[in-house]
Amino acid sequence: MSKDIHLLFELIRVIVGRQKSLSRIPSSDEWQELYKLSKNHAITGVTFAGVRKLKQNGISIPSDLYMQWLGLTSQVQQRNEVMNAHCVEACKWLQQAGFKTCILKGQGVAQLYGSELSMLRQSGDIDLWVDGGMHRAMTWARNNYGDVAFDYINAHVPMFKETEVELHWRVRSVSNLIQNRRLQKWMEEHEEELLNTTIELPNGAGIIPVPSLTLNRYYILLHCYNHIFSEGLGLRQIMDLYFVLAQNNFDKAKDTEFRKFFFESLGLRKFASAMMWIMGFVFGLEREKMLCEPDEKEGKYILNEVMQNGNMGHHDHRIKRVSKNAKIQSVAASLQHTWHLATRYPSEFLWTPVWIVWHFCWKKACVRV
Repeated sequence: MSKDIHLLFELIRVIVGRQKSLSRIPSSDEWQELYKLSKNHAITGVTFAGVRKLKQNGISIPSDLYMQWLGLTSQVQQRNEVMNAHCVEACKWLQQAGFKTCILKGQGVAQLYGSELSMLRQSGDIDLWVDGGMHRAMTWARNNYGDVAFDYINAHVPMFKETEVELHWRVRSVSNLIQNRRLQKWMEEHEEELLNTTIELPNGAGIIPVPSLTLNRYYILLHCYNHIFSEGLGLRQIMDLYFVLAQNNFDKAKDTEFRKFFFESLGLRKFASAMMWIMGFVFGLEREKMLCEPDEKEGKYILNEVMQNGNMGHHDHRIKRVSKNAKIQSVAASLQHTWHLATRYPSEFLWTPVWIVWHFCWKKACVRV
């Protein structure tokens, strides 16, 4: 990897308090590259916190770039204010409609970044899980918003003009149909893990329900796994996993149970060992906080994929953009991502086209009902 990428990793360790400063002062061109890499991975706001800390300690950065970075960070903060308010409002509406609900990822995980960084995490859309299954969720969505787009796990509902909302009746899925059946059954049996935790948003925005920290340790790992075989995995998703694993207040007995299911029944051990190496190498996470023994060889391979992908795979030059149609482009990107990883994850490579065909048939059947 390039010297610029290693400087970015040093900056990240400064941000999370694992390193006091950079090993050397970046040149003007290197500062520009750090800014570009931060944008590519949608971590501009968080990295600015590190830049500001370095500047306070006497490390210079070109003033025009500093102001540009500051401006984009201000936009991230303003967006988080809107997102926090929308999360509170959306949960309130759904609860009034009789649903039990929680916020997946996003603004809930952001609060684990700590008070200094939570408003600097770049937000995406709002993922809302609701109880009662697909029929109940889709009935509510269609009654309120008409003919909404949907897939196996969620529907896209226009609750707000400024914010995309995904209404989940399933937390996640995997392409291996056998493992997916296990996952859906397991989530049904552990639904209380989505209902027993709340978190307070900053600036008096309100309180939102979120998954338990114990579940999030594996749910965010699975989210990263899904990303690397679909849109592409970037540092923003990996940073989420770090801040989840850095916490201490999880249920250790349940954690052992959850680890066995996700590693053995879903086959995530190999990917997890790669991610744990990344947790140590990039963030400096202690071994005792990792989910399993780190694998350096596999970790280097996955990290190389991550740095080529960028956020949501938008900066992976190996992916040929075959269509302006979003659905076709998504399928094509998934197949190309899977092809890159075929030799290391052959099961995912073989199951991805099966899943695409199965999902197409499943959705056709749903539309006819």
